[in-house]
Amino acid sequence: MYYVYVLYSRTEDEFYLGSTEDLKKRLRQHQQGENQSTKKAQDWIVSYYEAYLTEQAAKKRESRLKRSGKAYHSLKERIRDSIDNLGEGEALDRSPGKRRP
Repeated sequence: MYYVYVLYSRTEDEFYLGSTEDLKKRLRQHQQGENQSTKKAQDWIVSYYEAYLTEQAAKKRESRLKRSGKAYHSLKERIRDSIDNLGEGEALDRSPGKRRP
């Protein structure tokens, strides 16, 4: 499985878009400062992802989102609305694949 993902950092109030085959490993790399574009923060969380059967399909989607400012902007707004609407006591899950009770 291949993933297109959007990370969010509360300290920087920024989003990052990428693709990977191993989402958990990639998140750890971002949190540990191993990516030049995201090394300024360590609180990155996966705020959104899409799964694809092939790397080619994932790369194509990532490229389209990066090229289409309108589509990516719309996606970020949906994510931001979701983050802003978290209820009191709810927290953003920092580990992909972890289920809430």
